[in-house]
Amino acid sequence: MPSAGAVSAPSIIPLRLPKVGSSANQIDTNTLIELKSETPSAVIYFTSNGQKPDPFVKNSKSTIKYKGPFLLNEGKRCIKAIAISRDGRRESMVVSKTFLVEWAPPEGVNDNDDDDQSFIMEERRPRSSLRRSFADVEDVIDATRSSQSLALANTYPSLRSSVPSMPYSAWGQQPPLRTMQASPDYMFHYHMHEGKPGPRPQPQIQTMQAPVTVNPIGNYGDQNGWGAVHVPLPAFLNQSIGTQTVGLFYPTHEQLTRKEKDVEEVRMLRESGTSMKEKPKLTDASPGKGYWKRQLAHICAHLEAFTQKDSEFRAEVGAPKMGKITAAAVEDDGVDVTITLSFESKAETAPSVRPNRASVARQGAISMKQMAKESEADAVYGKRKKKPLTKKLAAKKKEEEKLTAEEKALFKEIGPRGEGNPDTVQDLLDEGADPNSENKDGIPALMMATINNHLDAAEVLMEEGATISTKASARKGNTALHEAVLLGPDGQEIIELLLENNASPKTKNTKGETPYDLAVKNGYQSIVALFASSMGQDMLDKMSNSKKGKGKTAKKKKEESEEEEAEEEEESDEDSPRPKKYKEKLPKDKGTVYPASNHDPQADAEKLRKAMKGFGTDEKAIIEVLSQRSNFQRQKICKQFKQMFGKDLVKELKGELSGKLWDVVEGLLMTPEVYDAHQLHKAIKGLGTDEDCLIEIICTRTNSSIKAIKKAYQQAFSKKLEDDISGDTSGNFQRLLVSILEGARPEDDEVDPGKAKEDANALYKAGEDKWGTDESRFNVILMSRSYAQLRATFEEYTNVSKHTIEQAIKKEMSGDVKNAMLAVVRCVMNKHKFFADRLYKTMKGLGTDDETLKRIVISRCEVDMENIKGEYQAAYKETLGKAIAGDTSGDYKKILVALVGGEN
Repeated sequence: MPSAGAVSAPSIIPLRLPKVGSSANQIDTNTLIELKSETPSAVIYFTSNGQKPDPFVKNSKSTIKYKGPFLLNEGKRCIKAIAISRDGRRESMVVSKTFLVEWAPPEGVNDNDDDDQSFIMEERRPRSSLRRSFADVEDVIDATRSSQSLALANTYPSLRSSVPSMPYSAWGQQPPLRTMQASPDYMFHYHMHEGKPGPRPQPQIQTMQAPVTVNPIGNYGDQNGWGAVHVPLPAFLNQSIGTQTVGLFYPTHEQLTRKEKDVEEVRMLRESGTSMKEKPKLTDASPGKGYWKRQLAHICAHLEAFTQKDSEFRAEVGAPKMGKITAAAVEDDGVDVTITLSFESKAETAPSVRPNRASVARQGAISMKQMAKESEADAVYGKRKKKPLTKKLAAKKKEEEKLTAEEKALFKEIGPRGEGNPDTVQDLLDEGADPNSENKDGIPALMMATINNHLDAAEVLMEEGATISTKASARKGNTALHEAVLLGPDGQEIIELLLENNASPKTKNTKGETPYDLAVKNGYQSIVALFASSMGQDMLDKMSNSKKGKGKTAKKKKEESEEEEAEEEEESDEDSPRPKKYKEKLPKDKGTVYPASNHDPQADAEKLRKAMKGFGTDEKAIIEVLSQRSNFQRQKICKQFKQMFGKDLVKELKGELSGKLWDVVEGLLMTPEVYDAHQLHKAIKGLGTDEDCLIEIICTRTNSSIKAIKKAYQQAFSKKLEDDISGDTSGNFQRLLVSILEGARPEDDEVDPGKAKEDANALYKAGEDKWGTDESRFNVILMSRSYAQLRATFEEYTNVSKHTIEQAIKKEMSGDVKNAMLAVVRCVMNKHKFFADRLYKTMKGLGTDDETLKRIVISRCEVDMENIKGEYQAAYKETLGKAIAGDTSGDYKKILVALVGGEN
């Protein structure tokens, strides 16, 4: 894993002219953003939605590789960037900057009105994963396609130029951009290529030429009919290059004193780019093959030419008032293609008009075809009689007749001989193909794409609404997830994609097998680990064991297996004694805050009211009441106070207290699950993440506590805790936290020594005994075993390896996942020692980590603070109360010391 701090952190620089009266983070939609790192040959990745960039996750929809300066869309945008060394072993810290982006009209581009060319243009949204880096991140607009980092402070080479302009505004609200090599769609982008670096003693002033775009209207019969056109540059790119500093852009003297000649040249350039328009050329034949847009262009071009020549048709088509199309039909009889269009009449009284040539021709073709069929049926020597079809063939033929031409082309593209091109699949779906259609064998489109490992095509189908859990009888009742598992390790990416889209691993096929069962049966350990990290090992164990004991055959097999186990145990007892299971005994947890005996909530409410009444506040009385009552009793006091005085106790105390004392009082008045939920939200929200807080809370709570925290978080913030943590973390660290949040860890005290030895060997083989580390195996074992079982496993590990499990994790892992694994291991070995060490670190050296100190004291004072105090004194030869008293002061010190049971 990369080590933090070894690479210089990137700088986020807005390239703009200074504006008087605006703050440093206010920019507009014409301002380029540049990312730079002082580390040579560093690769920069960034996000624009506030999430932490993770370059190590494949097919990430938010992380973008930086290639050159870019623009931002309107609104509040948070850019986070990280620099990675080329070998991927070192990384910088994550930097972030928030911009308030105001919309500004595009400079130098005029909106074109609808004309005879632009009416056929249509926005096409790209779905290909080849362009996912910009297509899925709508906040970023691609401004360059340079292969290296492009610094605007350096030279700008001239850009290619040509003739006519685009039929629509290139700077309007258009879909994400594509390169011409990826797809021949209608698009717009700059081509900025860096020149070779050379010695430059002085900065030179250069100007930029107009960029090159693609002319979407060309010769459709000729595939190379794409022409280059002029699109004027925005004014800020036509300026000379001046001095750049971090966040500012200072113009040179020549830029401030631009002559009228330069302005006139820019005006003439814009006029020349917008005055030249080219009509589509008439072609002898349309392309066909499903290219419906080109077909429409061919029809419209020839229709216009025919109308100009035929005065009678011109008069007829120009007379009626028409609305929207009500019906359309196309018929090809091998001689003529007849197209019939029916429009809604907008005339007050629809006059009777004679049929036009198109309707007469269509009716004639239909009647001729009907006559041919009748004559063929009446003929003595007509067609040969076909043999009657079997039921199976008749059913297949019926299924084939149900498929449209687009759906047949779809199955051909995602079939074994197809390429699975996501653009082609998207085009076919746009033209009417059903994403849930089935072929003649009853296999859905998504399953067909999965069987042939077309990842990008499968993603397009799911985005268009394909049902994921559909079973195919021809494939033994398998779902798409079953088929992905059968692909083995090659299908792991499709499995991850299906799980992200809520594919159910619990669905069984006709044999009663789940996808997890297939992975275990075929020995695909990497896929088994993927399911375990996604659902939790304990849940998967329950799924796999639920099949046992069903039916007579299952009972017989169970009885036979029990007899065999009994025989093996007898034989092993004669040869060598097998270790038996036992129960572990540990001292009970004991807190320092107990429920008060004979508690009277009314008297406590009166005492708190008296402490806040009049001038000044009696903090001593408040501390005495709240620190000597359990959380359940404090909730009773809050209800009694509101009933007696009609006021909220929390609001009243907030008006009387402040600072760190109020922080502790506010935490004591919350329920434990609500307090933990607020602490987790505080660790996630805003820029950056407090990983230590996430580890401390999530890795040390019981199953029941985790479920209560998830419920409280949902009620308080209207979001799922798992979704927020997944969005703010990544990689193995994310999977570890999500596994714990399942709340499925066994909590019994039974220990199986044989199982502990097996797990110790598995951990050794996944870490020290191989090149690299299989973090998923550590995740499976550490998250699916009880604490008692893990303690036995860690003891066995010292017999297998020369190191302890803690030393092995420090040696094999790094970053947040290492800290989380160590936290789990330390909690397993001795949870009280873990918190004692955390408390010592909060008060060690200069300053105090008050946030962590308050959080641990509030959350553990009623749980196991007495045990924590004993571990603290044994390790650091000082009582916890004295340590807190020596590092804090005032009423804040008094309430903390009272919560931990005093200084002695």
